[in-house]
Amino acid sequence: MIEALYDILEAVGYTHPLHPAVIHMPVGLTLGGFIFLVYGMMFKRADVLRASWYCAFSALVWAVPAAVFGYADWRRYYAGAWLPPVMAKLLLAPLLAVCLGVTAYLGPKKENSIRFSAGMYAACCMLVIGLGFFGAELVYGRYDRTPVEPPRGIRRPDAGPVSQGAGLFSQKCSACHRTDSNETLIGPGLKGLFFLERLPVSGRPVTPDTVESQIRTPYRDMPAFSDLTAGQIDALVAYIQSL
Repeated sequence: MIEALYDILEAVGYTHPLHPAVIHMPVGLTLGGFIFLVYGMMFKRADVLRASWYCAFSALVWAVPAAVFGYADWRRYYAGAWLPPVMAKLLLAPLLAVCLGVTAYLGPKKENSIRFSAGMYAACCMLVIGLGFFGAELVYGRYDRTPVEPPRGIRRPDAGPVSQGAGLFSQKCSACHRTDSNETLIGPGLKGLFFLERLPVSGRPVTPDTVESQIRTPYRDMPAFSDLTAGQIDALVAYIQSL
């Protein structure tokens, strides 16, 4: 079902993840509601305080599609891998929902709960910042697109597939693999991989075919990326060769 949804969107020209398209709503409403609450408390504006509570309720409503699309993107782009940023987001997101729910439940009529609401809103803001941080870690990871020069006699792959592969790597692989070193992040670092004799985990010979096989049917803990086309896998292999 998830794959069918993305296939339909790609057919009409939308090829981006879905979660970023909606996550700005609960984030913006949460931060805006906190600003409204502080302003209303400072200047004793009941109408502004009421707006802050409406923001909390609206943020809670928008959190539902944000969570659904986040799950869909996780399955689509990360093959459901239990990465540390994913686990952190799964911990923080329910806490944010609880804090928003309490803030919205208090409502604009409960005047004696304004200070408590301010504390809950502050907690919501901190949780939103944390979710944003781990979301950025998940999307961008730690990678370097600057290619290194291969030893003499080894031809670098064409620039087109390398560029495409770099984009795919940032989406699919950068959360687990470094490209600027061979140090382990979650999986082994890939810089200079094709200058080695054997793959770090499986011990298989380093060739384009074995790297492609590792992507399609991984040797161990790495998730499989069976949704990638042959051309996309070729581009990923070309990018890894360029490191």
